[in-house]
Amino acid sequence: GGGTTDWACAIYEAALDGVPFTCALAPDTALPYAFMPDVLAGIQALMAAPASALTRRTYSVSSFSTTPAEVAASIQKILPAFKIAYAPDFRDGIARQWPASLDDAPARSDWGWAPAVAPDVAAMSAAMLERVAARRVREAQAAVVATAAEVKAAAKSAGAGGNGSGRGGGTPRLAVAAAAAPAGHVM
Repeated sequence: GGGTTDWACAIYEAALDGVPFTCALAPDTALPYAFMPDVLAGIQALMAAPASALTRRTYSVSSFSTTPAEVAASIQKILPAFKIAYAPDFRDGIARQWPASLDDAPARSDWGWAPAVAPDVAAMSAAMLERVAARRVREAQAAVVATAAEVKAAAKSAGAGGNGSGRGGGTPRLAVAAAAAPAGHVM
């Protein structure tokens, strides 16, 4: 944590936690973004491109540029109670030295780069909230499985063969509540 771009993931965690988020960048600091699946597909396309089509040795790929204020507004369209505060620090100075956008025209013309995911902040926020919520559900389910295994092992080592009735005999029963994200935010 603590990096210049950490806010771009942490903001979604805070939104799903229902807590205010304090951003280390100013509301208007613009940076270029792309979805990782698009970047990986771009790498594959570059590697598959004929050498004769390549006009340079390095390429930039990008999907869109956005600011913390635009990301916050897109989250608030989905989670209206989300709150953000801005406390720009040294990281804002670093980010302002970076380009606000990248020229990916050579990648588009030389080997057909194009992002598959809709290149806008609303699509990014919807996808990020959905993916973070789904990851949390998977983590909660894994914790439940681990807990069930620990209970079973403890019961076995204690010699308890309880069936949940307190009368012994059988396999221990567990009642488990599945974790769930807010409706509409899970894949």
